[in-house]
Amino acid sequence: MSNTQNQDHGSGYWLGTLVVALYIFFVMWVFAGFATYIYRSDWQAKLADVDDNSHDLDSLIFAVQQEAALNRKMAELDALLPGAEQAEVKEINLVITKKDALSELLSERTADSQRALAEFAGFVEYLQDKEHRDLRAILAGQDKDHFAKASDAIIVLKDAPLPVNLSDDRRQRLVDRIGHYSAQFDRYREREAKMNADLEMHQEKSSDAAMKATRLRDVKTAAEIELNAIETSYEANIVTARARYNALDTKLLFGGKTLQRMVTFPTIFLTLIVTMAAGGLGAVVSFSRRYHSQNVSMSTPKLFVKVGEGIAAAIAIFLFSGAGMLALTQGGGNGNAVELSPYTVAFVAFLSGFMAEDAFKKIQAEGARIFGNGDVDDPEGDLDAEAGENGEAGATPVAPG
Repeated sequence: MSNTQNQDHGSGYWLGTLVVALYIFFVMWVFAGFATYIYRSDWQAKLADVDDNSHDLDSLIFAVQQEAALNRKMAELDALLPGAEQAEVKEINLVITKKDALSELLSERTADSQRALAEFAGFVEYLQDKEHRDLRAILAGQDKDHFAKASDAIIVLKDAPLPVNLSDDRRQRLVDRIGHYSAQFDRYREREAKMNADLEMHQEKSSDAAMKATRLRDVKTAAEIELNAIETSYEANIVTARARYNALDTKLLFGGKTLQRMVTFPTIFLTLIVTMAAGGLGAVVSFSRRYHSQNVSMSTPKLFVKVGEGIAAAIAIFLFSGAGMLALTQGGGNGNAVELSPYTVAFVAFLSGFMAEDAFKKIQAEGARIFGNGDVDDPEGDLDAEAGENGEAGATPVAPG
C-alpha cells in the first residue's frame, strides 16, 4: 500500500511539474508573439506618420539587417586586411632581396669571367692551329657576355691538345687553371639556377599576396558603396530603424535575439505562432482543471494527446478563418488589405484548445456542409461524452463561432 502511494505521489509530482513547464512554455510564446505584433504595429504606425515618402516596415527592417551584415563583413575585412597587406609587403621585400642577391652573384660572376678571359688570352700561344683560331675568335667576339665567352673558352681549352714541348709544371698549371674555372663556373650556374627558382617562387607568392590584398580591398570598397546606397536610399529613417531594431536584442527571452528575429516575420506568421501557442495553452488549462478535480485518471500520455489536439484544433480554426469561413478579420495593412485579427484568433484558439471536442464538432459540421452531408456522423458515439468532460460540472460548453 505504501509503495503504491509513493508511486502515485511520484507520478503526480512529475505530471504537475510537466503541466507547469508547458504553462510557462506556451505563455512565453503567446507573450513573444503578441509583443512582436504590438511592436510591429506601433513601428509601422510611427513610420507612416513621418512623411508620405517613408518606406514600408519590412523593407526598412531588411535594410537594417543588410546594413548589419555589411558592417560585420567590413569588420572581418578590417581584421584580415592588415595581415594581407603585411604579407604583400613582406613578399615584395623578399623579391627585392632575392633580385639584389642575384644581381650581386651576376656581378661577381662577371668579374671572375673577366679574370678568366684575361688569363685564357695567355694560353693562346700554347694552342695548335684550329684551337688557336677558335680561342682567338672567342676572345674577340662581341655578341656574348663575359661569362658566356669564358664558358666557350673553357670548352675549347679542355678539348685542345697541349704542346708536347711544355714542361710538366707548366702543363699542370694550365690544366689546373682550366679545371678551376670550369668548376667555378659550374657552381655559378647551380647558384644562379637555384636563385632564379627561388626568385620565381617568391614572385608568385608576391603576386598571390597582392591579388588577395587587392581582392579584400575591392570587397571592402563594394561593401562601403552598398552601405552608402542604403543610407542614401532610406535617409533619416535608417537611423531610427537601426535604433529600434537593436533595442529588441534582449537576452531576457529564450536566450536573446528572439524578438529581433520575430519582428522580421510577416504578421500572418506571428498570428499563426500565437494561435498554436494559445491552443496549446488552452489544452493545458483544460487538462490541469480536470487534474485538479481528480474526477478522472490522468497520465502523461493523456496530457500530450490533449495538448496535441488543442494545437490541432487551433490550427484548424486558423485555417478556417483564413479561408474566410469564420469572420475573424480586421482592417489593416496597405490599402484595402484585410488580415486576421490576432486577438480574436488567439482567443478562439484558446477556446478551441480548452474545448477541443466542441471545436472538432464545429469543424466536422462545417465539413459535412461543404461536402453536402447535412448530418454529422459520430460513429464512435462519444463526442458528447468527451465534450462534457471539458467544462466544469453543470456547465454547458459553447462551441466557438
